[in-house]
Amino acid sequence: MPRFDPAEFSRLLARLSPQELRQAEGLVADARKRAEAVIEIDARADAGGPAASCPRCGGDARTRWGRTRTGAQRWNCSGCGATWSGRSGTPLARVHRPDLVVTLARDMIEAPQPMSCRRGAEVLGASRHSIWRWRMAIIGALTPCRHRRSRRSPPTREPKGVEGVGPAPA
Repeated sequence: MPRFDPAEFSRLLARLSPQELRQAEGLVADARKRAEAVIEIDARADAGGPAASCPRCGGDARTRWGRTRTGAQRWNCSGCGATWSGRSGTPLARVHRPDLVVTLARDMIEAPQPMSCRRGAEVLGASRHSIWRWRMAIIGALTPCRHRRSRRSPPTREPKGVEGVGPAPA
């Protein structure tokens, strides 16, 4: 990808008609919305967020290790060699389109009637199965952890008694 040259960009903008400028503004606004989630993740990681230390060993010695395909900064632990990004361990981990998840979350929170999975798929241009998984991740992130059980420990069942009934006669 060629390097961005602000002077050349300014010259190109000066040659656009008013209608073309409106179209360019819309394209820039859309690109900004898409990049918003990645920018926020990187800012939190740099400020000591979830990516500040290694998720495997907890070490603070890290080096930049490229970027994910969505543009988020990847990190490498100097101690154990693990790699991670600011999204590791969050509901956005392994999501290739965080901009669409942010849009979906905004719709779920702000809209009086959130979109259905099918409608969300049409509007956002993703499969309805992806929309459903993203919705479940958003709901899981908003749900308090105290009601969740570990997968390894089965629920304990205590016998339910009936009030007023004693033990069976011998």
